[in-house]
Amino acid sequence: MNRAFSNFLLLFFLVNCLPISAQEKSPVIYGKIKETDFNVNNYRVDTSQGAIIISDIGSSNFEGNSDGWFSLIYQHHRRVLILNNKGFDLADVEIPLYVSTNGQLEEKLDKLKASSYNLENGKLIEVTLGKDAIFKEKKSSNLNIRKFTMPAVRAGTIIEYSYTVVSDFLFNLQPWNFQGGYPRVWSEYKVAMPSFFEYLSIFQGFRNFDVKDEKSYNEMFKVRVQGATATSRGEVYSFNDLINEYRWVMKDVPPLKEESFTSSISNYIARVEFQMRAQKFPNSPRKEIMGNWFTMKDDLMQDDNFGSGLKMPNNWLDRDMEAMMTGVNNPTQKAMQVFSFVQDNIKSTGSRGIKLTKPLKEVYRSKSGYAQEVNLLLTAMLRHENLEAFPVILSTKANGHTNENYPLIEKYNYVICMVIIDSINVFLDASEPYLAFGRLPGYVYNGHARVINEMVDPVYFSPDTLSETQVTNVMLYNNTAKPGTWAGRIQENYGYNTSARIRNLILQKGKEPITKNIRAEFTGEYSLDDITIEGLENKAENVNVKYEVKLEPGENPDIIYFSPMLAAGYKENPFKSAERKYPVEMPSLTDEVYVLHIDIPPGYFPDEVPKSEKVTFNEDEGMFEYIVSKSDKEINLRSRIKLDKAIFSPEDYEYLRAFFDYIVKKHAEQIVFKKKK
Repeated sequence: MNRAFSNFLLLFFLVNCLPISAQEKSPVIYGKIKETDFNVNNYRVDTSQGAIIISDIGSSNFEGNSDGWFSLIYQHHRRVLILNNKGFDLADVEIPLYVSTNGQLEEKLDKLKASSYNLENGKLIEVTLGKDAIFKEKKSSNLNIRKFTMPAVRAGTIIEYSYTVVSDFLFNLQPWNFQGGYPRVWSEYKVAMPSFFEYLSIFQGFRNFDVKDEKSYNEMFKVRVQGATATSRGEVYSFNDLINEYRWVMKDVPPLKEESFTSSISNYIARVEFQMRAQKFPNSPRKEIMGNWFTMKDDLMQDDNFGSGLKMPNNWLDRDMEAMMTGVNNPTQKAMQVFSFVQDNIKSTGSRGIKLTKPLKEVYRSKSGYAQEVNLLLTAMLRHENLEAFPVILSTKANGHTNENYPLIEKYNYVICMVIIDSINVFLDASEPYLAFGRLPGYVYNGHARVINEMVDPVYFSPDTLSETQVTNVMLYNNTAKPGTWAGRIQENYGYNTSARIRNLILQKGKEPITKNIRAEFTGEYSLDDITIEGLENKAENVNVKYEVKLEPGENPDIIYFSPMLAAGYKENPFKSAERKYPVEMPSLTDEVYVLHIDIPPGYFPDEVPKSEKVTFNEDEGMFEYIVSKSDKEINLRSRIKLDKAIFSPEDYEYLRAFFDYIVKKHAEQIVFKKKK
């Protein structure tokens, strides 16, 4: 934290309060509860989530403190109507408080008050939260939690609480979520920023503000420069500076529920967050705080917990690397040899950010480390062999998107390696034992990432660059030993990503869960035998699953109803909501092919056969075909679903949902065999 003003420590004091916006005012006052507040019909929001957030109001401003610097004052007031037990979790409140690395400085919780209100026989009953009901929990070395459960909560209760957090961590200007898993009738945030602190405001979401105020005005500040001794008061200076006040309001905000094919719902909630960009005090030069990609790269490469180990000679690797590389001269073979060694010998203990928790030498000798440590070791070993290798920082899908315009290092939570071979960039992740050389796990395909090289090059891992093909062949022949029944074979050939998931599951739990799941799909009239899984040994190959199948509809029934898609068909639409306000993010491009051959049983004829159909999606972005042909002895069917992009905008959602509705309908159609008379 910079406390210099010229060569002196400064003490700043804000001398006037900030005026409240003259625009539309907040609808609630703490403790002012009316009988009409309990009437759910007064609120124009979705009531299916079990609770309504009537009002959610926050504010942040700056005050001078006794340390010669500023404190951030964050105030939060929330009122909630609990409708049923689905909303009871809103009565469990957690307030995060940041702690410095050395543990000597912690954000302070102040002015906490909380009450529950119930209507009993037309009378308002208030139950106040007691001080002994507030607990402290240490979440991590840098985070403590104050937590409490609101008292006397039942269906129909209104809960209300407010508190203040005083923080000396000016980088922690509180973000604000205008949206979440529950509807919000009124969501408001106000921030008053002195102009000598420059913050970048980053907005996301698909909703516009109902109120958006912005004001600028001058305020008088008093600055007390400390004297030459601890007891001297020093000289007081006065100066005018600009206050920038912002107020944002959203009304009747619907809940944002996580649906299928979503990387992280946090990417799409209506939200504002802040990052300190610079500081500029009167009569002092502007000081960059956030920096740029190049300064971020320099900081990382000088960090003992990231880049310093990559710049060292790492002579402790010499003997082992010499033995490993005996007879290996080709750059590709070198890279593959190092990758295989790290993947097979250094066990990943999970993922934990981008920084080292122990030196690379210790990671190597202990044969274990977090994912970032495994891949930074991989980078160091490749460099030891004079290959161009660089760490790549990214954010996984569950962690949310990064902003390619700003070097916000705290947004990154994962490290992989890039090695350049014959002018081609090859990306590697040795922390996952099921991955082939040059392949990455699906969870890193989350858009923008950064190579920590001289130019800090941006790279993009998009699901639109992944193509996944699945081919299923079903051959059902008449069982001559038992007329009206079939015996045959099913073979499923999976694309790389599904094959990788199968390998990972088998590594963790063996083959039993897979064979058990296959058998669960074929019950009743079906029986399976001889399930085999091929292609597991070579990680670059696709996995094939084969099994024998028998179908016995019954003892010579007059009518046989046969579902030609067996277990491969879409039984329901993966897109259930009538509308969607954020993108659909599939894991890859899709190409699913299903081929069926079935003999017509002797003594029967096909009375009903599905019609052939072919439809396109958005003209050239996908297609579905369902082609049926028949002869006197057999019926053949081919179903193909092909989508040529993985990410679809909210505007595409209605058509995508209708597209899969049609697929579900066609896949449900049956072939009807009738006995000849």
